[in-house]
Amino acid sequence: MKKEEEELVSTAFSNTRSMITFIIAVFVLLGLFLLMKSYSSLVEERTIEVKSTSDLSFAKQQLQEQTQKVQQEIGDLRALIT
Repeated sequence: MKKEEEELVSTAFSNTRSMITFIIAVFVLLGLFLLMKSYSSLVEERTIEVKSTSDLSFAKQQLQEQTQKVQQEIGDLRALIT
C-alpha cells in the first residue's frame, strides 16, 4: 500500500488479541450473570404473616418444608463432592 492510499475497510477488531480479549470478557460477563441468577434463586426471602394460630401452624409447616428442601440440596451437594 502506498502512503497516499487509505484502508477502505476497517475491522471491528484490529488484531486477534483484541478479539480474544473481547470473547473472554463476554464469557466472564455471562458467567457472572448465571452465578447471580443461581444465587438469587437459592437465597429467596419469604415472608409469612402470622395473624392467628392457624397461620402459625401453616408457617411452621412451611418452614419445615423449606428446611427439608435445603437439607436435601445439601445432601445432594455432599454426594456430588464425594
